[in-house]
Amino acid sequence: MPIEIGGELVFHAAPTPPAGGRPCAAIGPTTTSRMDIFLPLLLELEVAAILGKGPRGRDATRLHGEFGLVYFSAVGGLGALFGGKVSMIKPVAFEDLGPEAIHEVILNDFPAIVAIDSKGRDFFSEAKKTYGRQTPRGLD
Repeated sequence: MPIEIGGELVFHAAPTPPAGGRPCAAIGPTTTSRMDIFLPLLLELEVAAILGKGPRGRDATRLHGEFGLVYFSAVGGLGALFGGKVSMIKPVAFEDLGPEAIHEVILNDFPAIVAIDSKGRDFFSEAKKTYGRQTPRGLD
């Protein structure tokens, strides 16, 4: 990696350019399961936590528990709202990739849930067991 990310939170997101007096107009979390292939590298680099969107795969969930890594999940579709939670953003690597570059971002009061805790407990799997088979009347 061209930058040091050990001890940092990795946010799977794509920011937009500045607008309306904000450092970025919008920053929406992207589907983290698409990034599961990179989880072993992030563990090797000793990241502190991951923030993204949606459930992770079974192997990724297991690795979170083995390494005590927390995964936070944010609601999708709220990029404009989340843009207001950014107080600073600057590209720090791979700038030629635009929004896909690596950015340093400072977030304030960013709403997210603990989707996988440091013990590997997976909120999404537990919620699906509890609520996933319940279909409202008239929809079955």
